[in-house]
Amino acid sequence: EAAGQLFKTGKNCAQSVVMVFAKELGISEDQAFAMAAGFGGGMAKNGEVCGAVTGAAMVLGLKYGQPGADPDNAKQITADKLDALMQKFKAQNGSLICKEIIDGVDLKTPEGQKKWADKNMHAYQCLPAVKSAVEILVDLV
Repeated sequence: EAAGQLFKTGKNCAQSVVMVFAKELGISEDQAFAMAAGFGGGMAKNGEVCGAVTGAAMVLGLKYGQPGADPDNAKQITADKLDALMQKFKAQNGSLICKEIIDGVDLKTPEGQKKWADKNMHAYQCLPAVKSAVEILVDLV
């Protein structure tokens, strides 16, 4: 619910995911906000990998990817957890790709932004994706 509230108040999808876990990860909400700023709309509104997924990848990296004594193991654990997240996310949302989740809308054009707004995709496609990513993360972290 916290991620949904952040998203509803203007944070992008990646920010909404990372900010929810900020305290647990030992970073501030401001750091989480900044780190995830460019990942909304499938990376700078390019419709690539959904920002909720990239935000989740950041969370998993901060949680499990710390180099420590065995950096190769840390990378492998992170990759395994991210792979599980991606599979579950795709099963729940139909795709990992933002543009596919939002029915091909191009968020970089005024026409696409209008269509996104007119169809209330923020509430009906994007918000469920954010909540899905967080729910999957809760099971993984």
